[in-house]
Amino acid sequence: MLDFIRYTNLIKNKSSYALILISLCISVKSQTNERSPYSAFGLGDNFNSSFISYQAMGSTGTALQFENNFTFQNPASYSSLKFTSLQMGAIADIGHYQNSNQSAKFSAAQFSYFALGLPVWEKNNGAIAFGASPASTIGYQMKVPDTADIISTTKYLGDGGLSKLVLGGSFEPIKNLAIGVNFNYLFGNISKTRELSFPFQTNIFGFTRSENINYSGWQTNLGVQYSIRQKNVQHCFGFTYNPKGTLSGKGQILTRNNKYSYQIGDAQTLDTISLKNLSSLEEKIPESLSIGYAIGDGEKWSFSADYSISFWEKISNEYKNEQGISAGFFLVPKLRPGLGTNYLQRVKYSFGVFKKQSFIFLNQKQIESYGINIGLGLPMVKRIKRYAKEDLTIISRLHFSFSYNERGTTENNLIRENFFQFGLGANLGDKWFIKRKYQ
Repeated sequence: MLDFIRYTNLIKNKSSYALILISLCISVKSQTNERSPYSAFGLGDNFNSSFISYQAMGSTGTALQFENNFTFQNPASYSSLKFTSLQMGAIADIGHYQNSNQSAKFSAAQFSYFALGLPVWEKNNGAIAFGASPASTIGYQMKVPDTADIISTTKYLGDGGLSKLVLGGSFEPIKNLAIGVNFNYLFGNISKTRELSFPFQTNIFGFTRSENINYSGWQTNLGVQYSIRQKNVQHCFGFTYNPKGTLSGKGQILTRNNKYSYQIGDAQTLDTISLKNLSSLEEKIPESLSIGYAIGDGEKWSFSADYSISFWEKISNEYKNEQGISAGFFLVPKLRPGLGTNYLQRVKYSFGVFKKQSFIFLNQKQIESYGINIGLGLPMVKRIKRYAKEDLTIISRLHFSFSYNERGTTENNLIRENFFQFGLGANLGDKWFIKRKYQ
């Protein structure tokens, strides 16, 4: 349990609610659905849906291009596909929260993404991709005791989040210039509860206010990549832009009274005070952009760097613009199997770092995070024989990533999160739509 400072004011709006959750007295239990007190802001924690192989490179991806890999981060990357690429992955977190003198452990695990990319138009390198991933997550349980004459306790609980379905395509209108677009459908349920109770005061009633809202809406993602090849080295410049979006919501707010029970050692919900149906709600998604640069030689090695910014200050003056920088590198010592080549020489070794300033601004502090990533990509080779043509060699990989992450600070009565993240993903390649010929 983390006990920070005493809370004695009522919560009047969503922004002050979120501030209190982070900067005041908080208790967090280590359950998989209670991931972070910072998820109380906005629509929750933005989920990092980068594929595991990209996460191992610091989650860069704006300018990366591969024949057997792609990323939803920049839809223009689809045009580089020469083979069908099936992607799937999951992550697990283990860590703890702390303030200046106390800490609490947590753990969480969840599905990360499923995606399929297909080259469909050879002439202009046309390709399509579709898939699904979480878009945001909410999970917290917090308690704020009051030490006034009549002791009260306020609990805050949050659960849910948004999911994302993606359909995108790209092509090259001119050589080496790829443009792409994603259409993202976001949907999900967010539940937030505030419970005011009076422990050991059986003659005083408290209340429980539960807000349950379903959200849905569309968002687009535009991307461009331009590549230049010089001998065995390719330079690529990438750019993405996400216009501002709006999610519509509907749900209800249920308010009930409660009374402390010695039998259960907690507040017991009694009668309904009010039930309010909500419709025509709106939540804004800020516009954002990213730029990136990558240099490398295909699947053999690559270095990439990204910068991104989300314009949260246009959504609310209580937030700050979110900015991030990241960089990553990978190397495959021997890409193709051959005489004298052992398995470890064909493994993909990755490293990456990132730093981000969150949109969350509390107690004169903008919440920051950083991380260090490493990864391994274990090869699985498939050969396809073709009549009168050279045999195709397609390399699929099983990806493992490991990262150390830190977010927040213990200064100004805030919380710092330290956690390790483990990722497991697969990138399975194949060649579809081969026209078979017989002699």
